[in-house]
Amino acid sequence: MKDLKSLAEIRATRPDVTPEMIEAERETLLAEIALHTLREQRGITQTAMAERLELSRPRVSTIEHAGEDLRLSTVDRYVTALGGRLELRVHFDDQAPVTIER
Repeated sequence: MKDLKSLAEIRATRPDVTPEMIEAERETLLAEIALHTLREQRGITQTAMAERLELSRPRVSTIEHAGEDLRLSTVDRYVTALGGRLELRVHFDDQAPVTIER
C-alpha cells in the first residue's frame, strides 16, 4: 500500500501550497471520479461514450479526468448521453438548497 503523507507533512515541505489549491485539487479529483464512475456504473465503455457524444475516445478521457475546467454544458451533455438529467444545487447558510434545472 502507498505510504500516504498527512496534510501537515505536505504543508511542512510545500509551504507554497495553499488551502485554496488543495480544495481546487479535491474538487478536480471528485469530478474525475464522479464522471468516470457514472459511466462505468451504466456499463458504458469510453469508446461507446465517445460515439454517443460524437467525440474522440481521448476527448472523453480528458473530460473524465478533468484535464480542463469543464463547462456546465459539457457535463450536461455527458450526463444526458448516459441517460440522466443534470441538476445544479446551490446551498446558502441562511436558506434551504435551491435546485437549478434547465
